[in-house]
Amino acid sequence: MYFDILTREVNSFMFVPSIIAGSIGSYLLGMPSVVVVSWVALFACTFLPPDNFVYPLAGGLFVITAVLLFLSSALILFDSIIIAILYFLGIREKYFGIADVKALIAGAISFPFAAGFGYPVFLLISNLAIPVPFLLILNSSVAGLLFIPYLILLNIRKKNGMGLYWTYALGYNEEEYNRTPFKYRVSDYNGRKIMVYKSPFMVAIFASVAAAVIFGI
Repeated sequence: MYFDILTREVNSFMFVPSIIAGSIGSYLLGMPSVVVVSWVALFACTFLPPDNFVYPLAGGLFVITAVLLFLSSALILFDSIIIAILYFLGIREKYFGIADVKALIAGAISFPFAAGFGYPVFLLISNLAIPVPFLLILNSSVAGLLFIPYLILLNIRKKNGMGLYWTYALGYNEEEYNRTPFKYRVSDYNGRKIMVYKSPFMVAIFASVAAAVIFGI
């Protein structure tokens, strides 16, 4: 998260210790070994080139295998499908960077429903147990939206013109772009040059995992 804020780059291998610790913990808490192995295998597939056909093929094989193996356990199958969805979000890095996908899957595998916590608030208000991987999708989406007010305030302070780009970008400023090029991607909006803000999504993911595991929301 620290390096994501500073450079918007994260070493993908930093999630390997989390996967190892999380999978061992899940197994010791009663998760079947075949489930742990299949989830870890899918995480390993995130190191495949996301723009290669092999990447979605591996995800598809995982889903088929999960349905065949875990059909008798609704919660395990549900968790597996959610983890697969997180994996598919990395295809061509169109929706999420591959490091973000690794972080989401690492959080999902490290704190599955078998851990016995991660949804106490939902248990208090209903009889439904909401698995952590599902909460990660909801939480990450909401947390990501929190960057929008930040960008709007920046645009107001910089007196940039109105427009839809206010919610995801700043008006182009060559001095600012040259000073922190890692924060922006230069693009065009209705003939106007803008700087699309690269959100430090690891912050949102960290907040999402913490909220799901500690508070159950």
